[in-house]
Amino acid sequence: MKRHLLLLSACIFFLNPLTAQNWGGIGVSFDSIQLPTYYCLYGDSVGNKLYIGERNIYSNGVHYSGIITWDGAEISGLGDSITSLHQGSIYSYGARVFEITRYKDEIYAGGFFLLAGYDTVNSIARWDGLDWKSVGKGVVLSTTGEPAAVRCLYEMEDTLYIGGSFDSIAGSNIECDGLAKWDGTNWCNIEKIPTDDNLISINEMAEYKGELYVAGNFGGWTDTLNEIARWNGNQWLSVGGGIKGDAWVDGLAVYKGYLYVGGFFYEQDGNAGSFIMRWDGEQWSDVGGGVSGNNPYANGQIHELHVFNGKLWAGGVFDYAGGVPAKYLAKWDGSKWCGMEDRFKDRIYNLSSWGDSLYVLATIEEDSVYYVAQWLGGDYVDTCSTPINELVEIENTN
Repeated sequence: MKRHLLLLSACIFFLNPLTAQNWGGIGVSFDSIQLPTYYCLYGDSVGNKLYIGERNIYSNGVHYSGIITWDGAEISGLGDSITSLHQGSIYSYGARVFEITRYKDEIYAGGFFLLAGYDTVNSIARWDGLDWKSVGKGVVLSTTGEPAAVRCLYEMEDTLYIGGSFDSIAGSNIECDGLAKWDGTNWCNIEKIPTDDNLISINEMAEYKGELYVAGNFGGWTDTLNEIARWNGNQWLSVGGGIKGDAWVDGLAVYKGYLYVGGFFYEQDGNAGSFIMRWDGEQWSDVGGGVSGNNPYANGQIHELHVFNGKLWAGGVFDYAGGVPAKYLAKWDGSKWCGMEDRFKDRIYNLSSWGDSLYVLATIEEDSVYYVAQWLGGDYVDTCSTPINELVEIENTN
């Protein structure tokens, strides 16, 4: 199972410009004694909004559950307190949304929830601009018939791939093991990843050199499909022998022709690096010394990779990148790592970009408040590692 979910709770206020000139809040305060919980961000360039997957928010006396949006001026919900996403009954405001994307002119949400309003949707639903609609009957665990977790959504060749921890499509004879696909009307079969796991978790997906790569927590120590696999349209293939050790993957990103993989794994187990590596289609390599941490219980794992403004950004629970201080957030340009301000109180789980800004789910240290934080830049000067010989950018033919 994906191991990085943590309940983040606090009320959001305006950042003090004197103490936070490089980071700003989203300009909206939340005024409830009930505590919000955030899971994901999605910058939608088509609808021109920032989507925030959350659990409980009151704003101006209105309660929201599942997803809120910010248009640069105000917060809105997708549905009201009755018609929004819910984990249990309509009186249980506990929808957990882990992934948001746009597909065929609708907003899709995946996570762990049962209802959209009064309708059973089983952890995946789509918003048509007015109402939530079901995606077939959703995904479930066949042993209990209960909804299961949807952790990632990815469009490739006009098909939406759905990854998570589930084993069947509700109301059908389609069996799946953490991975399914949807064509906008129907669920479709996809060959299971051949592992011995009873239930796998697909946490991230990406297209690289025309193939679908999936990664998460599956396989075993000797399995060549361990934690990552690629689909060439006919069969599942190994990605350089997989990721070795007791590992998992939380982040995938294609940057300058390489596939970058972030998560929890160690070089001493036989990997090319610790917590982050890159794949060129034939072999793994280290990423400028990678990242590391001080916490013996976390010690460096990466939860998210995101390309923004020509750089690869990494968020997680590390303290150094390329040997320089970089608490929880760093950026890589293909040659060197650069650290950001060491002002985050807790690990960073999610990054997204919208417009010309980067947004993170983060806690600003001196304020001790959880934020959807926007990078403003200001007079900040990067602290960077010594550049290595940058590998020649390779062509990525998707």
